[in-house]
Amino acid sequence: MRTRTRIALAVVVCLAVLLALGPSAARAGSSRGKVLIVNTNAGTVTVIDAAKKVVLGNPSVGNHPSKLVTDSQGRLAYVINPGSDDLSVINLQTFAVLNVPLGFEPSDLTITPNGTTVVILHADPDVASGGNAFKGDYTIYDAKKGSIVRTNRLNGLGSATHDPCGIKSDSSGDAVWITDCATNKAALVDLRKAREDDSGDEMRAVLDTQTNPSFIDITLR
Repeated sequence: MRTRTRIALAVVVCLAVLLALGPSAARAGSSRGKVLIVNTNAGTVTVIDAAKKVVLGNPSVGNHPSKLVTDSQGRLAYVINPGSDDLSVINLQTFAVLNVPLGFEPSDLTITPNGTTVVILHADPDVASGGNAFKGDYTIYDAKKGSIVRTNRLNGLGSATHDPCGIKSDSSGDAVWITDCATNKAALVDLRKAREDDSGDEMRAVLDTQTNPSFIDITLR
């Protein structure tokens, strides 16, 4: 049998096997990365190898962690801890944890697609019950430098009372969408300008929504 004929037959056999296996073959090789689970009462994050389906570790974070985001390379995870008013940064290779004080209750967070900036929302603390004095609506954290840039108010919404509810980075990574339950508005905040001040010039757009807007997501197209 000629070499070309043998190669052609081998290709046909391989294609036949793949077709016979169908979608199950694709599914079998599709598990990858890590699964991260926030354990609120334990103050830990469970890290699971998605392919091997085994627990890799349970690094400790702050008190009563609630939400997390990861960078696009799967190297770092950022966890907000309302119970201890801080942000935990987990190295997903070594499980080393850096805790960054925020000063008052974090409620939600987002990360830019390039992983350079994390923006954290703050719930308005109950000062009458001993909560911390209100300092701002969102904090900008520089992931490259590992430090907080500044904490801003949602100025430009036309109200002194704010109640930020949800946040999501846009696809460019230069801005974030924030919903505000007190004013029933959605604001597009320019992160470059927000790094400098919160005079209101950082607002690219302010749009009316329905009552009590909360969480946000953005389609890929």
